[in-house]
Amino acid sequence: MLNICMYKAYQTPEVNLEKTGTHLKQLRTKNNLKVRDLQAFFGFENPNAIYQWERGLKLPCLSNMLALAALYEVPLESILICDNSNGMLFHFHKLLYSERVKRLSSKTFFMKDLLW
Repeated sequence: MLNICMYKAYQTPEVNLEKTGTHLKQLRTKNNLKVRDLQAFFGFENPNAIYQWERGLKLPCLSNMLALAALYEVPLESILICDNSNGMLFHFHKLLYSERVKRLSSKTFFMKDLLW
């Protein structure tokens, strides 16, 4: 198990809003989606929030990030681009992935186990 006590708060990665926004736009275009498609997917009245995400002005809330991860079929943590990364996220992802594989290798699993 990941020992989080070996990290200090100042060592944790910081989300780079600009790079994350660029990455969100790349994921959208890679999946042949338009901003209007995401607007309809989320049920937004206007696309302003999506433009703000992709310009690096704001981050999607956690629920919307989970939806984006499922839509793009990528792990949640791969959506965020971090600065000052010292391997903590890699170890955390490794731990989560190993737990997911254990659940999927059992005879029964739920739909939620298929999502990252």
